[in-house]
Amino acid sequence: MKLHLFPAILMRKYSSQASKDNDFLHFGTAKERYDQFVKRYPDLALSVPLQCIASYLRITPQSFSRIRKEAVR
Repeated sequence: MKLHLFPAILMRKYSSQASKDNDFLHFGTAKERYDQFVKRYPDLALSVPLQCIASYLRITPQSFSRIRKEAVR
């Protein structure tokens, strides 16, 4: 998968969720955005490179790693 195409693929694949995505991407904490992403797109959470997900959610890689580590506990 070409990393620069990830946002376009996500929006095309889940276009019915597009307007709701705007809300969850712009509000809430980084953890809340991650939780919503995993809830809405569990298959993408497992198949897309982590740095792409972090970028999409506007979370630094370091914070993203910490959030994922805490979610496993």
